Amino acid sequence: LGNRSGDEVVMMFMKPTSVLGEKTPSLPGTPVMEKKLLDFQRLNLDAKSTELLQFTLQGSQLALVDVSGNRVLISSNFDIIFSRGNYGKPSDIRIGAVVKCNKPKILSKFNYRWW
Repeated sequence: LGNRSGDEVVMMFMKPTSVLGEKTPSLPGTPVMEKKLLDFQRLNLDAKSTELLQFTLQGSQLALVDVSGNRVLISSNFDIIFSRGNYGKPSDIRIGAVVKCNKPKILSKFNYRWW
């Protein structure tokens, strides 16, 4: 909606807010994930124009890493954040997402420990 044409990048992040009903954003024994980039789109806008973007979120994108380094789906709450690069600014859009599992589901045994 500006007076100039130009490129814009919109990013979709996830941020865990609680895990296993606890108010902690990580699994026991693992580092706290501040945020994770899930997807982004770059577009060129003409002056005074708007564009509708569509992002697809797969459940597997909300997997966390357990203490053994496995990617697991586990009962958790997340913020899904859409940002133009000024993360944490009032222009960000946040929606909630919930993963409900009776028991943890291992998606991959990568033993991917970054800590």
